[in-house]
Amino acid sequence: AGVTLEGNLKQTGATFDVDTTGAVTIDADAASNFTTSAGALTVEGAAGVTVTSTGGTLTMNGTGQTVDIDSALLDVDATGVQIDSTGGISIDSAGGNTNLTAAASLTMAATAGPVDIDADGGTLSLDGSAGINIGTEADVTIDMDASTLDIDTSGDVNITQSSGDGMWRVEGGGDLNISSKDSGNEAYVNLQEWG
Repeated sequence: AGVTLEGNLKQTGATFDVDTTGAVTIDADAASNFTTSAGALTVEGAAGVTVTSTGGTLTMNGTGQTVDIDSALLDVDATGVQIDSTGGISIDSAGGNTNLTAAASLTMAATAGPVDIDADGGTLSLDGSAGINIGTEADVTIDMDASTLDIDTSGDVNITQSSGDGMWRVEGGGDLNISSKDSGNEAYVNLQEWG
């Protein structure tokens, strides 16, 4: 048994209360809305809540308001993710590791202002399977401050000044040692002045 209502239905009372021991289905053949003039609108599902858009765009509009999502795990599956903000964007993790992985290239760029990467309490590791390039876009000043500068290489070490008449300067408060070792064989260190 059931109740079927056809045509226009208007409820003018203070409260419209529908209780059922089964399912409730509301279907419409045109654009529809469910609006409250005061107070919040709560949608709750004991086994979950599913919102489906079969065409057009699924839009969550919180213009001028805060959109707050609380979850044990936020899982976003999409062919692409685009986040646009007229202000700052902050991604904070209170605990655990944070991974940012891309199957293709990954670009981090600041069109105005610096890029600051800090590893407080740990080390900063840069790895590139094909190499690590610094200053490839333009010739700029590179300033390194270190308590100890340790450069280890399994191949040659080349420091080249491509052009100009700049001066080479190595200064230190202690001894300067330049040595060459070739697996116990005789090796040489050549210091030459050209011009």
